[in-house]
Amino acid sequence: MPESITFGGATYALHAPRSPARAAAVLQIQAKDSPHVALAAALGLCADCHGVQWKGSASAFGEAVFDALQARKVAFGAICEAGAKCMELVASAVLFEDEVASEEAFTAAP
Repeated sequence: MPESITFGGATYALHAPRSPARAAAVLQIQAKDSPHVALAAALGLCADCHGVQWKGSASAFGEAVFDALQARKVAFGAICEAGAKCMELVASAVLFEDEVASEEAFTAAP
């Protein structure tokens, strides 16, 4: 995963989402809503590039991030491409059942 991302003429540091709950919400809308909304939400969680506060739902947040970036003349494709690069970070913030099960079943060698 890159440490930074460049789009819209600027470079931004990337970080894992600070909230696993918000990351999980973004992963849920990825399959249901418009893909550009999920990608904008992922970008919003992982890069401080938009000035948008969480809007109470992943969809509302993604829409607000998308609108904020479009207002700054960031192209549709650039938002989607940057958001796609952030999806791995979003997924890394959430513990999935198989990961928990593998840790619970782990026993150290004597």
